[in-house]
Amino acid sequence: MSVTSGSLRAFRQRDFRWMFSGALLSTGMQWLQGTALGWLTYHLTGSGTLVGLVIGVRAVPIVLLSPLSGVVADRYDRRRTLALTQVFVALPAFFVSAALVLEAVATWQLFVFMIASGITATFDRTLRNSLVFDILPREDLANGLAYTNMAFSVSRAFGPPVAGALIALTGPAWCFAIQGLLALGVTASVLCVQPRATRPKPAQRSSAWTEMKTGLGFALGHPVIRMMLMLNALTGTLLIATFSALLPIFAADIFRVGAVGLGIMMGSAGLGSVAGSVIAASNHRVDRIGLMQTAAMVVFSAALIGFACVPPFPLALLMLGIAGAAEIVLITSISTITQLSAPEAMRGRITALLPLFPAFISVGSFLAGICSDFLGPSVTSVLFSASAAVIVLTAWVRSPALRELRLSTLVERRVQE
Repeated sequence: MSVTSGSLRAFRQRDFRWMFSGALLSTGMQWLQGTALGWLTYHLTGSGTLVGLVIGVRAVPIVLLSPLSGVVADRYDRRRTLALTQVFVALPAFFVSAALVLEAVATWQLFVFMIASGITATFDRTLRNSLVFDILPREDLANGLAYTNMAFSVSRAFGPPVAGALIALTGPAWCFAIQGLLALGVTASVLCVQPRATRPKPAQRSSAWTEMKTGLGFALGHPVIRMMLMLNALTGTLLIATFSALLPIFAADIFRVGAVGLGIMMGSAGLGSVAGSVIAASNHRVDRIGLMQTAAMVVFSAALIGFACVPPFPLALLMLGIAGAAEIVLITSISTITQLSAPEAMRGRITALLPLFPAFISVGSFLAGICSDFLGPSVTSVLFSASAAVIVLTAWVRSPALRELRLSTLVERRVQE
């Protein structure tokens, strides 16, 4: 069987349409949160280091709980557990909104909020990605994962401008209140899903610790999954940190465009990622997926370097759009290849390694924030982006796992199982 065609084939499944709707709401609230939180932290503190640190603290629960989220996804009902996590997304968002209305917000509360956000995001991403495998035929998985990431891109295009406008008109409180309401909407959409696949229960269940070690050992011993995890870490730490930690500083101090301008900048990257999602949805036509990943990383790096050189604002927006397109092509392919390489019995535990991606973003944001205080945001962006390009080109030269990676081989194997 060849890699299937038809760029909208995943939408033939009713349950996938519900999953896509929930993903739109979920990623929409994330971009509202990210825009408002970065602006609020910098407004309260005036410190790039603290912006990076507030965003970076989210990495702590992600790193600690990602392996456990995989065990939960393999053991329990993924649909109900995912719905439950959204309730714990809504509560802290409503709390921060109320604190802002009462003018009682403090920096420490933002740290607590981000820790809570990291806990829920860890389980959300593992459960959501695993659930896609329960509702789609295997030959449609690459297409479905691409459109799941397209929801991220569409929300990214519209969420930050909306957040910027809300901040300018009413302050950031409404951003957090809307985030809480969207989380409740995600709960409703997830509960409408009826998985088509029934997962067999193991005859004998090991301890959670043993299952976590087994899954991690398999991933680190598998050359393709190991390479995908390296690309995941590289992208989050050195490239996306510019979006998460440095754009508020560029908006406030370099381009001087304010909260509305920050929303437009992030929205430009989002529009680019929508275009990247369209490309990613057609990736079944690109067999040499490793070559495509390397090219996407280089383009991503070059676009951020162009942005960091502080061109006229319209050209800077174009650079962010190109970066957003390359980013979504890259992260969609990483997710697809990682999950297609995983055996069914370890689906949740291998998928659980993907939520480490926001942890790398958080670590990179912390480092970028510190560097920006000493070197400035432009030099920091150039340094991080050039390092990413050099590392991925070195990996292409030295790693057969990346050079010889073929999408058709993975899809054919999974279809036959």
